Amino acid sequence: MHGAGKVAIVVLAAGCSSDPARTAAIWSNGNVGCWGDPGDDCATGGNRGKIVGGFSGLSGTPVAIADDITGGIPSLQLAAPAGAGFHTFCIGSGSFNMCEQRDLRAFAAGHLQFDARLESPLVTSIAIDLFPSLTVHVPIASLSTSKFLHQTIALTPDLFGTDGPPVSQVDVFKITVTASAPTPDPLLTVNAIKWTKD
Repeated sequence: MHGAGKVAIVVLAAGCSSDPARTAAIWSNGNVGCWGDPGDDCATGGNRGKIVGGFSGLSGTPVAIADDITGGIPSLQLAAPAGAGFHTFCIGSGSFNMCEQRDLRAFAAGHLQFDARLESPLVTSIAIDLFPSLTVHVPIASLSTSKFLHQTIALTPDLFGTDGPPVSQVDVFKITVTASAPTPDPLLTVNAIKWTKD
């Protein structure tokens, strides 16, 4: 983890902003959100998000599974190619193997939130990569194989530190899932991914 960063991840059902003016939707119920730097014209495409496979990438497929928390459908199911080890998945604006970083300064003291359900007992690690020198691990114990649980990553004001990339260079949503053995089964299902301001 980044030396100056302080990150907390907790399972939380409520308490963070849901005001649309204070929320940047990333992926919800089959819809990729829109975010980015001032001047982005999302109404005409602009820097609207894309699903981007990373190196040794997870595939992301909309599936008819309702999010237990929001009732939303479809959810986004992540599956790995054949083989054990780590697999990465991005929602961003870059091309294949490029998890483009975005300007998220407006959310620097806010939260990255999403709902998740664990799909395989072979998953040994789940990490959110904010940028190369800062990774936040999602405890496997905070997930369930039978229902979605809400995950909140609190971003403290000093998270990025003076020796790290600025808040204008943050991966919008980059997740790395590690599996202990090859499996044809899905690894993780997510929905309601968003950045929120405090």
